[in-house]
Amino acid sequence: MPAITQISGLPLAELTHTDYATGSWYTTALGTMSSQTVSIISSVVVFVPFVPRYPHTFTGLGWYHNSAAQGSQNVRFGVYGSANGKPSGSPIVDTGSIATTAAAAFRSATGLSIPLNSGQLYWLAAIADASLTGLSWSTLISTAYPPLWAQSGLIDPGTAFSSAISTTALGGYTQAASYGALPTVGTLVDGIGSSIRAPGPVIVIQG
Repeated sequence: MPAITQISGLPLAELTHTDYATGSWYTTALGTMSSQTVSIISSVVVFVPFVPRYPHTFTGLGWYHNSAAQGSQNVRFGVYGSANGKPSGSPIVDTGSIATTAAAAFRSATGLSIPLNSGQLYWLAAIADASLTGLSWSTLISTAYPPLWAQSGLIDPGTAFSSAISTTALGGYTQAASYGALPTVGTLVDGIGSSIRAPGPVIVIQG
């Protein structure tokens, strides 16, 4: 049997069998990306699934904010663990407040230490102190893509098959919260509500 070789080296350094590429950014593909006028809001923590391919200590979290009219707001990101396929517990990491600027810009916190295990479901989280415009997963559930809870094989029939979901094309795990330190997971909602397009903001994590 011939030896199995591993692709490595630039530009595919992140495809080695042991690790992610230092400095590269990763996310879970949940549809088509586009700018949404309400991507992250103050009253809701939004959770987006992420499953690492390999064990790795990640070093940053970020999101692209693209409204020059929103130059004095704040956003923060975090990572949560999972229990029974849903966000659970207190945040593994909380970036603290990251100020927006009066220009479209990638907002991020780096220099973090976020050790994650391979093949385990985690949840990237975001909250802001005002409604913010930025990069979101914009594919509509009603026409092309399932809600976030479907990514982990869970379903709440009362929500999934209601007319509200099919007409507003929304989904995802969220939790009501005031802006500030990310909360311990409490009452989760299947479906973001009428404000945010599914399946939520494009939160990215740095290798």
